Amino acid sequence: PGIRRFIWNHCAVINRILQRLQNVGATVSAKKFVLAAPDATIVGHKCMLEGRIPHEDKVQKIRDWPECSNVTHVRGFLGVCG
Repeated sequence: PGIRRFIWNHCAVINRILQRLQNVGATVSAKKFVLAAPDATIVGHKCMLEGRIPHEDKVQKIRDWPECSNVTHVRGFLGVCG
């Protein structure tokens, strides 16, 4: 009964969100709207059941960053690191 209740509550929350979107006249892109996905990339992190990890593109950008030669470059690097 626990997992069924969780799924039922989750569906109720999704229904409320969709109702609110409809009430304010908002639209959702069918191409971008995904339900029951095993993972999702949100703000540079891959979120999944096991937890979250930085997205590989972001990690690769940090690995490929050239050596910093002045304060501006250091600030840019720190901005990428978040």
